[in-house]
Amino acid sequence: MRMTMCSKLTSLFLLAVMTQWLGCSFIGLGIGASSDASKPYQDPFQKSHLAELKQGTETELLLIDGEKIEGNYAGLDTTGIGKRTLVFHAANDTTRVPLNEITQISVKRKARLRGFLIGALLDFMAFITFQKVWETGHAYN
Repeated sequence: MRMTMCSKLTSLFLLAVMTQWLGCSFIGLGIGASSDASKPYQDPFQKSHLAELKQGTETELLLIDGEKIEGNYAGLDTTGIGKRTLVFHAANDTTRVPLNEITQISVKRKARLRGFLIGALLDFMAFITFQKVWETGHAYN
C-alpha cells in the first residue's frame, strides 16, 4: 500500500506534536520533581496506628487549643494509668503530649519520588505513542 498525501501529512503532524509533547514532558518532570522536593507534604496519621510509626519520623501535631508542634517521633509512653502520651523531640527538648490533647498527627514526607514517577510515566507514554506513529507511517511505505 502506498501512503496518501493526507496520511503523510497526518503522520508528520503527529510526529511534530509528539516531539513537542516529549520535550514539554521532560521540562515538566524537572520542574515538578524540584518543586515537590522543596515542599514536603503532610500525610495525616491515625492515632490508632502509632505503633507502626518509626522513631525519628518527622511529625507535626495539631493540639486541641490550635497549637502546632513539630518534631521527631520518639515513642509512646504508657507509664501512667490510663494516660498515654506521645513522646517526641522538638527544638532540642523532649516533649510529652497526652494523646487526648492531640487532634491530628501529620507525618512529613518528601514528594520528589512522586513527581519523578508522574513525569517518567508521561515520558514513557509519549515515547510509546511516538513509536506507534512512526511504525504506522513506515508500514505504508
